[in-house]
Amino acid sequence: MALTDKQVKHRCLYAAGAAQCRYLEQDPKNWRKFNCLKLLSGRKSAMDKAVRRYLQECTQKKRDPHQGWTAIGDGGNCKGYPYLPRVKQGYDIK
Repeated sequence: MALTDKQVKHRCLYAAGAAQCRYLEQDPKNWRKFNCLKLLSGRKSAMDKAVRRYLQECTQKKRDPHQGWTAIGDGGNCKGYPYLPRVKQGYDIK
């Protein structure tokens, strides 16, 4: 369940590549499902810290951060979704 395919494709992974949302994580029990971890404060701050380190490293090595495999997007105006791995959610759920 978790986020629907339409949500992930059209919102969370919009433009894909490094621009994808850093708070999106594959479900450990089912790799075809994704969970939003933006509202879990411990996970959010750990992901933000990792992205900051990655961007600093890219600056030091004069590399384009968008060419790597690290998701650096922050969801833009997305407020995030509660961590509900067994419930479908997203913009296409009424």
